[in-house]
Amino acid sequence: MCTSGYDARFAKIGDFMMNAVESGAAAVSRLLQLIASEPERLDEDAVLEAVQEAYDHDLPLMWAVYHLGKHEAVFAAEWADVFTLVEQLRAVAANWQADLLFGVQEAEDEALIFDCEPQTLLRAAAQELRGYGLALWRWQGDNPELCLGFICREEDTDLLQACAAALAARLRDVAEEDWSDDGFVDS
Repeated sequence: MCTSGYDARFAKIGDFMMNAVESGAAAVSRLLQLIASEPERLDEDAVLEAVQEAYDHDLPLMWAVYHLGKHEAVFAAEWADVFTLVEQLRAVAANWQADLLFGVQEAEDEALIFDCEPQTLLRAAAQELRGYGLALWRWQGDNPELCLGFICREEDTDLLQACAAALAARLRDVAEEDWSDDGFVDS
């Protein structure tokens, strides 16, 4: 059977895309292994599907991380929605067996949390998580109205930064963040 040159080129493009998807899935898996409190529950087929969908819709690979980790390993809230930010941060921290109080010790003072600026809450959360040996990270997504992030072990910082480079993601350790500008001053 004879194939045309066009068919052979198409096959090479298909092979390249499969390699890109597999490579992207490997990077997404590595990051999810670091930010999931139970990495053994990671479904490799779901990772491949999410990465393929990201490529199909021209989305950054961090979309796949968000899609696979939302509510368990990843938090996301609009900056203006402090209630959702607190709720999601607490849910992700709870998966790491960490309690976030945001500096409030008395139950009657809980309402004060919701009067704080999101950056203040993130800094308080980062400080409290350090007591558990954890670090709070966020990344800059395509929508500047969203605060996106996750928690990982402090000891995994170097591995996390390597994953970020492989995913072309701009990650920031909240405890180290300079909030005077947009929070994403390249270092």
